[in-house]
Order: sequence, then structure tokens, then C-alpha cells
Amino acid sequence: MDTFQEETSQVQLQLLTATVKLFLKSPDNSKEMMESVLAMATEESDNPDLRDRGYVYWRLLSTDPDAARQVVLAEKPIIDGDTFDIESSLLEELIANISTLASVYHKPPDAFAPRKTGISKGSDDSDDSDDSDSDQYEDSDSDSGSDSDSDSNDDGETKSSKKKGKSKAEAAPAPAAPQSSMEDLLGLGGLDMGSGGAATASTSNNGGSNSGGGGGLDDLFGSSSPSTSSSGAATTSSRPVIIPSSSNAGYEMRGSFEKNSSNDTITLELDITNNDNSTHPGQFQFQFQKNLFALAPGSLQCGPIQPGSTVHASLQVAIQKKQYQPQTKDPLVIPVAVMNPVRPKKQNVSYGKIQISLDTVLSSTKGEIPKKEYIGKWKTLSGNQETNGNVKNLVSMDTDTIQANLRSKNIFHIASRQENGKTRMYLSGRVMAPTKEILIEVTLPPSSSGINGAKVCVKTEHTAVKLLVAQLVKNTLQGN
Repeated sequence: MDTFQEETSQVQLQLLTATVKLFLKSPDNSKEMMESVLAMATEESDNPDLRDRGYVYWRLLSTDPDAARQVVLAEKPIIDGDTFDIESSLLEELIANISTLASVYHKPPDAFAPRKTGISKGSDDSDDSDDSDSDQYEDSDSDSGSDSDSDSNDDGETKSSKKKGKSKAEAAPAPAAPQSSMEDLLGLGGLDMGSGGAATASTSNNGGSNSGGGGGLDDLFGSSSPSTSSSGAATTSSRPVIIPSSSNAGYEMRGSFEKNSSNDTITLELDITNNDNSTHPGQFQFQFQKNLFALAPGSLQCGPIQPGSTVHASLQVAIQKKQYQPQTKDPLVIPVAVMNPVRPKKQNVSYGKIQISLDTVLSSTKGEIPKKEYIGKWKTLSGNQETNGNVKNLVSMDTDTIQANLRSKNIFHIASRQENGKTRMYLSGRVMAPTKEILIEVTLPPSSSGINGAKVCVKTEHTAVKLLVAQLVKNTLQGN
């Protein structure tokens, strides 16, 4: 502190604050230094900012030391921006309409002020307009009165047609439906899961892992070349149905997500049966709806499929930032669109849904957090970043068995401790995209109590998955 008066104002302010913090934490060893710095700041300095701060600290310390601790030693809030949560295409449209209510609602104008269709009459030149809405291929929170089984729809671009008349204006014929093309599949001009129309729709509910599930706390505690193989005749696959035979798509498609635990790569393992009378070239195009785990498919070329035969193919699944959707209605269900190039346009796209297990998107290689990092992280997470509850009827109360079962779900044991006969186990996992740590505490009652149950606490910055993780832990503890 010998050079305090010679330092710049910013350094003096930081020295003053640091000295007061040191005094509040260790008053016996720093009282003289604190008094010296306060005296220099209030009596010898001509910097009004430094002098005012010194007076504030001095009055706090002399009148109410507890209040001083709350003010000076208070934790700074975490600054979390949502700059990257808005899709780039939507952001561009909002910027183009920045002088309208669109910039307030964060929605395109047509989403809250749809245009009316009408026919202009009584002039030689008449404009006939026909607005068509297309469903955007993305998830959002359901509005009041919407169908719970369908994805939310946004208004699409308005299409208009003009024609001139010599006498009276005549109604223009309805414009043709947009042509389905490769760009349209991979941008789909509207993916309506379960709509009729030209494209064949499939909304079958698939089975899958029952680890995961969503729901509230009451529900919880109360593109690469695929490998292919073919069979000479149709075989029965045990995988869940994605596109059923009844959809009239010309094929049946079954599949499930699988992960290579050695490198965290995810594939969609498919069994495709050709129901047509002609050989299928085995080329398909896929599109996933934006999802909580940013999963995106590659293209599929599995080779010719003879009529009535079934082939197996592996579709590589990538993680892409543009596919990330923070809020989805059913986070463990991935809606998919599949284009069959053999069928005519407007009839070549089918829709289905694929169940995914939460442990598939938990890292097998990076889920184990170092103990020192774990302790610091645990202390910073609270409020809506935490969920607690009780689990009954455990399949085993043995700690080694519990740790092994959770490890099979990519939840790793970090440390354990005994407290009044209770056993506290601390575990961790990591979501692959966006990469966020998950901290878990499982508390077992004393063995002498005879209670078959546990308390579970889950903490994570990725709040959208905390209940999913809690459900996974519950199911694993109960052996489901």
C-alpha cells in the first residue's frame, strides 16, 4: 500500500474494495491496513469516486458489519445472454421488420397479424391474392387451444398471383401447391407432422427406452456412407416403426438411435422393407426437426432393395448448432421427414417420430468431472438449476451396484461420504450438445433403518434436461 497514492484511479478503487473484503474475511490480520487505506481514500484523495466509496465502506463497517458483508461479499449474478437462441433466418426477418411489433414479440409479422385474402373488383387491372400458410419445421411452446398431438405452426410466406382483365375482374384460380424438391425437403416449406395433403404422413408412436420421459417433479417422484446389409426376403425387425407400411409410402422403415461409447458417435440403425413391386434404389433423404440435443441426419444410400426384401443401414447422426432448439414439447421424441425419390413429387415425403434414450446423448467419454471442479460447480448451482425428490423401491441398496447401474447410463461416480449413518454419493454426467455438466447426489438412509429408498438431487445449468436426468436416475435405481 506504500504506492497507493501513485496508482491510477481504477487501481485505487480495486485496492480499496479488495482491502475491505480482506478485512471482512480476516479482521484480525488486516484491521490496520484497512484503516490506513480508508484514511487515504477519504482524507487524502481528491478523486470523488474513490472518496465516496471510502465513505460508504466506512459507514457500513462502523454501523452494521453484517450489512457490509452482504453488500461487499455478495456473489455476482451469472450473465447469460440469449443472443444465439434465435435462429439466423428468423433474426434476419426480425431485423428487416425492426420498426414493427415483430421486434417486440420476436416473431415474424405474419405470425401475429396474418393477411386477409380478397379479390379486388371494379377496375380494369385487378389483383387477386391468395395467402397460404406453411408450417415451419421447428418446435415452440404450445399456444392455448392448440392440438397437443401436433407441432406448432408458424405462418409462412405469402404467395400472390396477378392477372389482367379487359372488362370485369375474374377470380384467379388457386395457385398450385409448392413443388416438393430436395431443397424443399431439407427446408420443407412446412413440415406438418400428421397432416394430410399430398405428402404421406406417419405419426406412429414408437416404443423405445423408458429411461427418460420428461414430466414434472410430481410425475418423477410419486453425413457419412452407411454400412448396409440385406436379406433375400422380408424379415421381422424388432426396432420401433418410424414409417409404417400402412402409410402407403412404398416401404416400411424401422429404426432406433445407438451410440458408440468409445467415441460418442451416434447412428440411426434402420431396417427398410421394400413394399413396392419394383426394385428401390435405396436412396433416401432425411430431416430431423430442431431438437434439444442438436441432432441432424446425414443422407442414406443403402443400395438396391428388391421387392419384398429388407435391408439394414446405419445413418450417421451429427451434432449441429443450427439444429438446437432450447424448448421442445417432447424432448426425447425426434420428428423426422423422409423423402422417397421413387415416388412422384408431392407424394414422396413421409413423416414419423423416433424415440431417443437420454443416455444416448450423455457423453461416455467426458462425463466424469474432476473432484475439485465438481465441488466448486456444486456450490454455484441453485434455484431453477436444481431439482430434488425421493425414490422408493430401489432394485438394490448396495452402493457398488447403484454406481455400476448408473455408469451404464453414462452417469459416473465421483465421491462418497458417510454422514450420521447416511451414505451420500456424488455423480456426474455431461450432455453432448450443448455441452453442459450434470451433477447428481444420491443419499441412502442408514442400513439399520430398513428403508428401501433414496433422496436424489440433480443440478445443472442446462435446466431443460434436469427433470429428464432425474427421471433417468429414478428409472435406473428402480431397475426400469
